[in-house]
Amino acid sequence: MNLRRIFFLAATLGTPPAFAQNAGLACFTPSTDISAKIAACSRNLESKSLPAGTRALALLARAEAFVLGGDMDKALADYDAALALTPGDANTLIARGKLYESLGMSEKAEADYSDAISRDIAAAEAYALRGALRLKRGA
Repeated sequence: MNLRRIFFLAATLGTPPAFAQNAGLACFTPSTDISAKIAACSRNLESKSLPAGTRALALLARAEAFVLGGDMDKALADYDAALALTPGDANTLIARGKLYESLGMSEKAEADYSDAISRDIAAAEAYALRGALRLKRGA
């Protein structure tokens, strides 16, 4: 997930609170230090008062870092947790679908892309990814 998508999600799910403007900011900004990003997001997620939308953003950011670090199981767990907080969020479904696809789970990927489309008919990326997946599978 890129920074533009995180800012879009922040606008739709809730802006990160003041604590994310200082020590926790590393969770929400691009970084080449994957371990630092994961640690920052994990610290943010420890907060009991974190609003659901911000918690979902932190989970998405950490999932992206896990993907970059090659820990796909933890990434999938964070995508699932984010979806539990913001059910049907098209951007989260697309991100999880991409992970499923990279893991060779094309049926689950297609289901996530289709779910994203049904929830946001303007989700152009989901249409493109689903179409490309279907072409690959010959469907």
